Amino acid sequence: MDLNVNLVTGRYLQLKLNQPSSHELILEKISDLTKIPPNKQMLVKNGKVIKEINPIVIESPGDIWLISKVRAGVIVHVKLFSGVILSVEVELDEDTIFNVKEKIAEKQDIETSKQALFFKDRSLDDDELKLSAAGIQKGDVLNLMLKTDDSSVRVEEKSSSCCCFL
Repeated sequence: MDLNVNLVTGRYLQLKLNQPSSHELILEKISDLTKIPPNKQMLVKNGKVIKEINPIVIESPGDIWLISKVRAGVIVHVKLFSGVILSVEVELDEDTIFNVKEKIAEKQDIETSKQALFFKDRSLDDDELKLSAAGIQKGDVLNLMLKTDDSSVRVEEKSSSCCCFL
């Protein structure tokens, strides 16, 4: 069975489907072709969001459109131990502390396991905690410290040569 999916750019995708194909599988195939992650895709037909793909939906009149969900990202800042400040785009209701650590790792090549994040003098130890649950808002500044091999956190003061081990 063929499924044609219109893109807002004017192009369309033609997907060859095995019967039956799950909604998730179809979104994965679209992701492979468009590089839009499945959780950012929405399929629409006749003005209604398609929650499940089945032969009735495919064969009924009307075009199927792929809509990319708009990312509601905001910027938070991460102050590194060196004084450098990174700007990181996050989704407050979706991203976790671990997601922020991954973004820092991509930008600064610091392993996530070596990172300790602090916000308003509070350690953000729970990697699964959502940013919004931690009280983090647009424009807030997180502080990054490095964990040493003995699991302590190394704090370096830039204005002096003092080092503290917590």
